[in-house]
Amino acid sequence: QLRLEKNLSLTQLAEKSGLSISYLNEIESGKKYPKSDKIAVIAQTLDVSYDKLVSLKLSKQLAPIGDLFESNILEQLPLDHYGIDIRKFVALMSNASIQLSALVATILEMAKSSEMSENNFSRTALRAYKEFNDNYFEELETAVDTFVTENKIDDAPPLEYDKLSKILTEKYFYQIDESTLNTYAELAHFRGFVKSGKTHTLFLNNMISDSQKAFIVAKELAYNHLNYKDRSFSHSNLRLDNFDHLLNNFRASYFATALIMRREFILNDLKNFFALQKWDANYLIDLIDKYNASPEMLFQRISNLSPKYLGLNKFFFLRFNAKEKSNNYQLSKEVRLNIRRNPGGFQSQEHYCR
Repeated sequence: QLRLEKNLSLTQLAEKSGLSISYLNEIESGKKYPKSDKIAVIAQTLDVSYDKLVSLKLSKQLAPIGDLFESNILEQLPLDHYGIDIRKFVALMSNASIQLSALVATILEMAKSSEMSENNFSRTALRAYKEFNDNYFEELETAVDTFVTENKIDDAPPLEYDKLSKILTEKYFYQIDESTLNTYAELAHFRGFVKSGKTHTLFLNNMISDSQKAFIVAKELAYNHLNYKDRSFSHSNLRLDNFDHLLNNFRASYFATALIMRREFILNDLKNFFALQKWDANYLIDLIDKYNASPEMLFQRISNLSPKYLGLNKFFFLRFNAKEKSNNYQLSKEVRLNIRRNPGGFQSQEHYCR
C-alpha cells in the first residue's frame, strides 16, 4: 500500500532501496518477513517511520481487508478448487481500491447478519459448479464406461445389487455386513457406514431396499475407481460441511447413478418419453422398475443428460412424501438447475397445498 501511495513500481523501489526485486516481491507476497535492518532501509526509502511500517494497525482503506483475513470466511471458501492461489488472492486484496474495500466491508456485514456458514458457502459453490456444467460431467460418464469395460458388465438393466457387491468384495476386498448396523440404536439412522482398515467393511442397514443397497455399493465402487481419498465414510442424510467431502460425495453419487442407469440405455428411454404426445406418469414409474432405481436417481439422470442431449437445461423438481392412504403431504426436497429461487424458508408445519 505504501509503495503504491508513492507511485513506485517494484522495480523503482528495488533501485531506491538497493534490495532485489525478488526479495521485495517475496516480502509483499508474505513468503518472507524482513530482518530489522532491511525494514529500516525500506522505511527510509518510503519516507515513513520504522514503527509505522511494522504497525499492525491498518489504514481505513485496508481495515475491511484485515477484517476479512481475521474472519474464518476465507478458510470456508474452497478457493483452491477454482484454481485461485490464496497468496495471489491476498496480494490482490492488499492492493484493493477504495471501492473494493467498501465491497468487502459490505460482504462481511452481510455474512455477520445472515450467519453465513461453511455449509452455505460449500453448497452454494457446489451448486454453481453443477450449473456451470449443466450438471453433466463427461469425465464421469467416461469413467463409468471404462469401469463397465474393465469389469465386463454387459448386462442389460437392471444392474443388480449382487453383481455390484461381488465386484466390491472380489476386486476391492471389501467385507459387507448387513446385520450389525441395526443392533446399535445410535447407528440405526445410517443407511450404510464404512469401517476403513487393511480390509474395508461396509455395514449396510438391513431395512433399506435392494436398490438403495445397490446405490451405496456403487458409490463405494466410485470412490475406489476414481481414487477419492478425501471422503465421508457414512452413507446417511447427514449434511456434509467439508467441501472436499461434499464435492467427492456428489461425484461418487453421479458415478453410481450413471453406472446403474447407464447413458447408452436410459438416454433412449428419455427420448421416447419426451416424444410422447401427452404426459404419462406410468412410463416414468416403469423406468424406475426397469432399472431397479429410486425416483431420485431417475430425476438425477434426467437432469444430467437432458441439457446435453435433449436441449432442456432448466429444472425445478419438488419431492413430496405421503403415507399410503393419507392426504397429508410433506414437501421434503426441492432440486433446481439454472433456476434461481427467491429468498425464503419453510416454517414449522407450513407446506405446499395439494
